[in-house]
Amino acid sequence: MCDQACRTYDVFISYASTDLALAQRLYDRLVVAGFNGDDTKNPRIWFDKKRLNHGCDWPREIKAGCESSRIVLPILTPRWKLSEWTRYETYGAERVVPILCEGDLGAVMTPPLTRWQVATVSFDGDNSHSWQLLFERLRSLLSEPAPVKTERLMRVRYRPAEHFVGRERDLLAIHEALHPDPTADLTQGRVRAISALGGVGKTTIARQYVEKFWRLYPQIFWVDTRIGYQAEFATIHDMLFPERASIGLDIAQKARTAFAALNDQTERLLILDNAENEISAQTWIPKNGGCRTIITSRFAGWSSAVKTLYLHLLEPEPARELLLRRAERDTVALPPEELEAIAALAADLGWLPLALEQAAAYICRQGHRFGFAAYRCLYQNNPVRHLGDVTPGSTEYPEPVFTTWSITIEKLGRTAKELLHMAAYLADTAIPFRFWVAAAPNLETIAQHSTIVEDEIREALVNLKDYSMADFDGEDTRFHNLVQTVHRLHLSEDEQRAGWKAVETTILRYGPNDSWRFENWAVWRALISHSFKLHDLAAATPIVYSSGDLCRRIALYEWKQGDPKQALSFAHFAVHAFEKDFGENHHKTLAMYGDLGNVLESCGDYTEAEIYFRRSVEGQKTIVWESHPAVLVGKVNLGRVLWRLGRIAEAETLLRQALEGHRRFLGPEHPDTLMNMDILATMLAEEGHYGRAEPLNRQALEASERVLGPEHPDTLISMIHRALLLANKGDYAQAELLNRRALEANERVLGSEHPSTLTSVFNLAALLFRKGDYAGAKPLFK
Repeated sequence: MCDQACRTYDVFISYASTDLALAQRLYDRLVVAGFNGDDTKNPRIWFDKKRLNHGCDWPREIKAGCESSRIVLPILTPRWKLSEWTRYETYGAERVVPILCEGDLGAVMTPPLTRWQVATVSFDGDNSHSWQLLFERLRSLLSEPAPVKTERLMRVRYRPAEHFVGRERDLLAIHEALHPDPTADLTQGRVRAISALGGVGKTTIARQYVEKFWRLYPQIFWVDTRIGYQAEFATIHDMLFPERASIGLDIAQKARTAFAALNDQTERLLILDNAENEISAQTWIPKNGGCRTIITSRFAGWSSAVKTLYLHLLEPEPARELLLRRAERDTVALPPEELEAIAALAADLGWLPLALEQAAAYICRQGHRFGFAAYRCLYQNNPVRHLGDVTPGSTEYPEPVFTTWSITIEKLGRTAKELLHMAAYLADTAIPFRFWVAAAPNLETIAQHSTIVEDEIREALVNLKDYSMADFDGEDTRFHNLVQTVHRLHLSEDEQRAGWKAVETTILRYGPNDSWRFENWAVWRALISHSFKLHDLAAATPIVYSSGDLCRRIALYEWKQGDPKQALSFAHFAVHAFEKDFGENHHKTLAMYGDLGNVLESCGDYTEAEIYFRRSVEGQKTIVWESHPAVLVGKVNLGRVLWRLGRIAEAETLLRQALEGHRRFLGPEHPDTLMNMDILATMLAEEGHYGRAEPLNRQALEASERVLGPEHPDTLISMIHRALLLANKGDYAQAELLNRRALEANERVLGSEHPSTLTSVFNLAALLFRKGDYAGAKPLFK
């Protein structure tokens, strides 16, 4: 039977369960030293192995023991602060005497304990002196009159979260920030703001903090700032001074009196929940005394006077756990496809706690035969409904995801709203600052102020950041995918059409036309995920469709990144779009035929590639002169694919015609001339004409290194071709040197999985095999 008697203990022993042997020896020492009084009738030491009996409510008993003990003795070891209980047992005690038993003090002690003097004793030997010092200190502390405890007052909103997952470290970070090392500046630990996007769980973690650390604060007051500071502080006044509650003071007088009281030395906790911004909250933050203040707010732009903890989204595993626990499902009983659906649903919802809570509550209400995969299907078909509807029983904070954010959006400035409007059509990956600058002509609020565009955009991005609607680090911006989805789906068709078009126009303005060129890859690398997103959104609605220009640039970038299959679908889409918009004989359509031919060739479809190359070349001849660069490049492409098809004579004729034109009109060292020269030399070498190939091949490589640089992808292709020629001539040493140079550079520039890199690997392996170096060739072939 549990001990329900209300009494006071002298000492409470706090230890990790794995350190039971140490705790027992400490208890035995204290008993021998006379600290336990009459052990059976009048125990003075709270030690769980002596106090907890079978069938008792042990969490309640431990809390009661902490509350009723004058001194807490934490047994500090590397395991102590890893326990679920120990680090909470020390808070709220009259005195704490940490006993260092094992490990480094800085590593085993939590920051709030640093204000207490540590005792060091040896549990391995007798060391009577250190034990005697500990006993004397305890007797001295117990001889002092027990302090008069402040009347416990608690005004808290909401129940603690039933399913609190993934925030344990954040919870401890808040506490340790509120109670820093005593050597820190006195103002550092008085107030902490918890800022985050709506729905992340700011109020939840504040309520959980109260649940864990209430013993440290005799008085806890929760202020819902949406009701109004004066009204809430007036209520606090009536709790602090009940005898004055009905003497006719107005609300303002009561609020001022309560605020003044919160600046005295009493240990208190004040929670300002849902603060709009620093200006509104600053007047009501106690600046002196023993009050600690936690502020929850979507506003993130707090000054240096208010230290901020930014609360991030849940990690994937805690998000999965929240879905399971809230939906009341057992992992063991779920089939593999349901477990996959849980992970996918958590990702769909962006690991946002409020959205996860709503989804899990919906699933729970449907019954055990309705699963996560079924909900995910409903959500994907109608995200507006499931993010906008309140699910009964999902949470104590009743606003759905859309309502939660729409309140914040209304507080944004006009330019910030315009940027959010465009962001609704972008991916949830980094958006470069220069993209927003390129978007300026599409922004009504700043399109007429070109001289201050960058300042205006930076101010708008900071505005979004201040209200936790975006992350902005001075260069890149990121939005949560649900913020984008919710905002987009609540726009009218006209607004959606305008927003989509503004984003496409900006991508085409910011992203260079020749996306396939090496020097443009960095820009397109930052744009490609946003381009995919924009295209996918167009495919999902009849309101808009992707232009040929956008799809062409995506296709050519992906082609050069070594993904010809991905490039092929976009190339076909671009051809159809250009034919629809301009007809088959327009220069854009004809150029796209050539681009499609390049992609088809990369896919190994040489016959189809020849068809599109011929259509491109013949069509270009009708609108430009014979030696126009577009026609010359078309001849090179056609000649190359004819070579692949085994039609060597035709191929050589076209390649030589093109080379003559390139030299005459573009110059001997123009990149197109060098590419033409390299292709002709490689074809001749493969046909065994080494004497004719040698000078072309050498000249192409040397000029490419000068003009393009030694690690340009086109230079590396020439280097690989040069190595092949030398190997075929029997110069293995020089061929191996060039192959290794090309491989190392390709790995740096293109990555280890790019087709050009893998070609380098294969070529080097084949060369080593020809040399008889089978040990060197084997791992490369693998």
